[in-house]
Amino acid sequence: MKRIIYSIFNNDIHPHKSSNDFKKTQFNKWRYHLEENHKQYALKCGADYHLHLTPTQSYDDIQFEKILLLEQYANDYDEMLYLDFDVVSHTNVNYFEYHDMTAVNA
Repeated sequence: MKRIIYSIFNNDIHPHKSSNDFKKTQFNKWRYHLEENHKQYALKCGADYHLHLTPTQSYDDIQFEKILLLEQYANDYDEMLYLDFDVVSHTNVNYFEYHDMTAVNA
């Protein structure tokens, strides 16, 4: 069973209510810690991890890019999990083991 956890990042997004200057500053400040947290969680889940650094600057287009990446990963992975970049894992629970994906794959 091949698994991947992925996220997307660009801190140069056009003005949008969900990407204000404070959030951009915090992402720059904590970027490497967030990425390391995602990597460690992927290891716990037996999954690959990939952080996509997108040149896309439109907040709305980035939302669609997440879905396009999911479609691409479906060619090579059996189970996929997208994490928003501001998600911090504080659990040892394996997402893929906790959630029964057999009904989704049937």
